[in-house]
Amino acid sequence: MKNEIIFVSGQRGSGKTTWIKSHLRDLNRYLLYDTLGEYEAPTRFLDIESLLEYCKAKREGFFEVVFDPPNDEDFPVFCRIALAVRRIYVVIEEMDLFSKPSETPIELQRLIKYGRHYEINIIGVSRRPAEVSRLFTSQATRFILFKQIEPRDIAYFRSIIGPQAEILPGFDLYDFLDIDFSKTPSSALQPQRLPAP
Repeated sequence: MKNEIIFVSGQRGSGKTTWIKSHLRDLNRYLLYDTLGEYEAPTRFLDIESLLEYCKAKREGFFEVVFDPPNDEDFPVFCRIALAVRRIYVVIEEMDLFSKPSETPIELQRLIKYGRHYEINIIGVSRRPAEVSRLFTSQATRFILFKQIEPRDIAYFRSIIGPQAEILPGFDLYDFLDIDFSKTPSSALQPQRLPAP
């Protein structure tokens, strides 16, 4: 299993959720925090107690689980469950609701800092980088960037990937840049496009 932290960012409706759904098709072990109820999976939970019991009983093999939280208070427990499951992709939709630049729950900090020791990969999704913990973005090994028009967001991405950030405002629906910092220099990147769902 890879050791990666992926930050998926872009305007509302630009293709972020479509990219996640496409990416999940290639995975057989993931635990997804579905804030807006946009995902389907073989196993879905609506309360944290049922999710906890399931995860205690099943830690190995095929593991495609979506948690549709009744409230945001369950997020720290969700992070602790993910750390206990191990060898998994943890997907957090609307990450900015739980991970602010000035405040990151200690449970999420542990996932970010120590997840690699437990073969935990993290995919965090947010419209804007300015609204997400710097701890998360600083540890990201890969950025998936859809259309951005906010000047401060463009400036932020320019500071990380260089002049390529200037093409983000011109993106159409489903256009994106895939920046894997372990592979391709950002200057050599070409925009990609998701097939329409």
